[in-house]
Amino acid sequence: MKRPLYVVGMGFGLSLLFATVLGFHLALIAGVLCALLFVLTIAVKPLRRYVGVTAALLAACAAFAVFTAWEYRTVGPLQRMNGETVELTLWTEELVSETDNSLTYFARVREGALPRDTRVLLRVTNSPRSPQLYDRVQATVRIEATDEWRAENIFVAVWVNDCTVTVSEERPWDYGVQMFRTRLLARLETKADGDVAALIRAICFGDKSTLSDTVKDNFAAVGISHITAVSGFHMSIVTMGLFALLRLLKIRRRWAAVLSLPVPFLFAVITGLPYSAMRAGVMTCLLLAAAMFRRESDPRNSLGAAVVCLLVFDITAVYDLGFQLSVAATWGILLVSSLQPGKARNVWRKLGRGLQLTVAAVIATLPLSALRFGEIAAIAPLTNLVAQPLAMVVVTMGCIGTLLLNVPFLAFVGAPCILIAGLAARGLLLIGELAAALPFAALRLQEAYLIVWALAVPFALLLGWHLLRGRGLRITAMLLVIALCASTLAFRLGMRGVTVLSMTNVSGGTVIVMERDGHHAAIIAGEPSLWQTERVLTGQRVTQLDAVLFAAYDTVTVQTTVPMDEFAFSRADDRTVESVTVTLWKDTTIRWQNGWCRLTVGERTVLLAPRDGDVQTLPADWCEAEIAVFDREPPQGALTLALGEVILCCGENALPLVAEEMPWGMYPITVTADDTVTVKLR
Repeated sequence: MKRPLYVVGMGFGLSLLFATVLGFHLALIAGVLCALLFVLTIAVKPLRRYVGVTAALLAACAAFAVFTAWEYRTVGPLQRMNGETVELTLWTEELVSETDNSLTYFARVREGALPRDTRVLLRVTNSPRSPQLYDRVQATVRIEATDEWRAENIFVAVWVNDCTVTVSEERPWDYGVQMFRTRLLARLETKADGDVAALIRAICFGDKSTLSDTVKDNFAAVGISHITAVSGFHMSIVTMGLFALLRLLKIRRRWAAVLSLPVPFLFAVITGLPYSAMRAGVMTCLLLAAAMFRRESDPRNSLGAAVVCLLVFDITAVYDLGFQLSVAATWGILLVSSLQPGKARNVWRKLGRGLQLTVAAVIATLPLSALRFGEIAAIAPLTNLVAQPLAMVVVTMGCIGTLLLNVPFLAFVGAPCILIAGLAARGLLLIGELAAALPFAALRLQEAYLIVWALAVPFALLLGWHLLRGRGLRITAMLLVIALCASTLAFRLGMRGVTVLSMTNVSGGTVIVMERDGHHAAIIAGEPSLWQTERVLTGQRVTQLDAVLFAAYDTVTVQTTVPMDEFAFSRADDRTVESVTVTLWKDTTIRWQNGWCRLTVGERTVLLAPRDGDVQTLPADWCEAEIAVFDREPPQGALTLALGEVILCCGENALPLVAEEMPWGMYPITVTADDTVTVKLR
């Protein structure tokens, strides 16, 4: 077997990822089946020749065994305590978020009913008596099981209202590095500010805490958000840049590798030890080790070794999206680079190869991005072709400049470096802003043709490779791009004049987003929180609202032409009136009366029923609609409504309480739960 670590590592990683989808019981069955197949390949002589298959089956057995053992011994006992009230003493390890009402920490158990050092998500009321970072909190808490934070090795959450807080001298093991990082970033802030400084912090040091939501959304829409996550791109520039500099100074190859070897670890620690940086660090260390012992390195073997090392060290890395995308992108780049013959001799061939590698990374991460974000960054290959060189300038000049700023007699050299990094960062911000405004920048996977296309990509590429090798791969990729462009254009032309309604349940209310031909409007029922409402709107790429209607049972507010950066959830203009009428796009009208909203699109009607609404307050012609949206619970007298179908905007936790009141069987009922339901009206 030519690349044993590659086969074992990728087999182990893919099986472990598959196990997270299957769950405990199905993963256990899959592990037994893999074990039987492994025994079969060993027992049957003709099958022993397939060493790679045997190694992959062994790696899969190990992955399923590790996962089931971990679920049984660690995760299961914690989640079975869901709903129990216990006494705990917690140490606040990391501040996750802060609002006017609450603080959220990652905390470790020091005493109590849970095992020591168990990580929990701690939410406390924001007040002068609230705990600070590294304090000890003693309280009686109710345990809630959660799967949202598995990548952080957290499986339970607790909420604390009344607690005893004591100051602790305990600090994390990397506290000194964190303080050093804080001083570095503080000096950086003296030479750059705003989004420029935030982007330099994110790209060079992995600190995205100050990066605005607008920049994050723009980068995600155009497929360049990966440059803000520390990965192999950053590690190669920092570590291999130092290695090349030492070689330029006539230092022997072996000693240059020895001097460069600590850099990946130090850089990963300074950037906060993200899984993507650790994966890149392991691969870089293996590359340097090969140079030390005068051996040829194999990047694919290094990738497999990095995957195994990280997942054995911390199994929760398999849940981290950054780690998944980093491995997938690296695999795609290595696969395509191995097919490229020789060295490129002119600029155009180099650009062509760069574009091929970018497309390879995009395609390799396509399934993960589609599942997680529900969209495809169609413009990503082109934006990455421009963004990668700029990001390289930001990493190089930003790291060097920030370090020099903290050396008193060299600070004057650091300032120009930060200036150059700032100019490159402005270029990246401009790319994100301009490209995100293009109509075809991001394609949401809500339509059948996009889902079919995304699923067909890997199979079509494999078929092209099987038939004509590298040439077939290039031809297939070009045909896939043409198919995507043609189908997207046909879909956009066919959707002209169609109003798309997206209904989302949020805490405290319902958000309905209307979109037609690139224009947006919204109805916000109840009293949802500001940040959840903004998250729903920005998640659907809304940049400006032609009109937004805040509808409660007895009050209403209407705002027109609202840019998202000026969006304000304010009840200052609320008023009690009999009715309000808002005209949107020629044949689209919204009427509000006594908390009820009636949306008319051509001859089709949608009725929005408020929470605690009463059908007796409706006009007679409002009692009939093709679609009705119930805000968290059905109105009184819902049985008297003549409806084509009902969409219940209700959270999954509250559904059992509402289910008894719903008129099941009278008309089709769709429950949003924690998802978004989409309806098209023409």
